[in-house]
Amino acid sequence: MGKEKSFYVQIINLIRNKYTITIFLFLIWMLFIDDYNLINKKSTIKKINYLQERKKFLSNEIKKDSIKKILLENNANEQERIAREKYLMKKDNEDLFIIR
Repeated sequence: MGKEKSFYVQIINLIRNKYTITIFLFLIWMLFIDDYNLINKKSTIKKINYLQERKKFLSNEIKKDSIKKILLENNANEQERIAREKYLMKKDNEDLFIIR
């Protein structure tokens, strides 16, 4: 019984200690109240990961589009193909039928 009572007394003394209270309040402040708390940090890390993936995707798209641009600038057959397929252009002596 003496050891249990002594243990509880030590815990109560530890809780009443001004340094323990100060450290506890500081941890609460840093974890939940401060501008750079854990919740904000976690959401910021998620956003960074999303933006990095988006950056990779857009970089790949830029590479693909630049290859298409080079093909269009240098190849007359490619220009004609794109004009006919996407913009429905035709030659003067042709008739265009659109089938859907």
